[in-house]
Amino acid sequence: MTLLMLRTPFTGHSRSGFVRRERVSILDTPRVLRTVGSDKVLVGMIALAGLIAVCVGASLQVAMPNFAQVLGAGDEGGLGYGALLFANGIGGVVGGFLLEATGILKVDVRGAVIAAVMFGLTSLIVATTTSYPIALIALVIGGVAYLAATAIGQALVQLRAPEDQRGRVVGVYSMIGSGMRTGNGITIGWLGALLGVSGAVAVGGLARVVGALLIGVLIALQTRRGAPA
Repeated sequence: MTLLMLRTPFTGHSRSGFVRRERVSILDTPRVLRTVGSDKVLVGMIALAGLIAVCVGASLQVAMPNFAQVLGAGDEGGLGYGALLFANGIGGVVGGFLLEATGILKVDVRGAVIAAVMFGLTSLIVATTTSYPIALIALVIGGVAYLAATAIGQALVQLRAPEDQRGRVVGVYSMIGSGMRTGNGITIGWLGALLGVSGAVAVGGLARVVGALLIGVLIALQTRRGAPA
């Protein structure tokens, strides 16, 4: 891939008639957000990506040893522990299949919000249940929901971004979605010290549910008022 990229010339979105060659820095983020601020769907999807990232999203795997111990799944490296790790991954595979092959998961705001809510709920279930089978099922569903929420959100951002700003807007989306994962390490560490690892994941899951619902409601209200959305 690296060799291919070295030999592939960058021309920008030339088929759209726009070729941007100036360099973009992190300081451009507020300006980019201001240019698309009237599109509440676009801003909402960027906010949703940040919410998923910061609320113990990517750190769920880090908490697996704790869940294995609580659920009596055996020592780290055992079959029970490995199944917990595998469950979340197979959920991502199933989610990709549902998105690409079946069309069951729709690429719209409702789909992104529902997927984010489901991801939060499944995290909350995993953190609070004492049933190993329920935890496995929740992890599989959570893997589906996580992939659906992030994939649908990114697709909406790419489709709705202005042609002359698409690269910058998608760049901001990716930066917030990936960069704020640093925050979930702090979140799970700080809350884990106060509430325990399971408590930290539960709070993160609940925050994801509330935040995603709030984003969905705000977008719906803006749409009903007839403003650009």
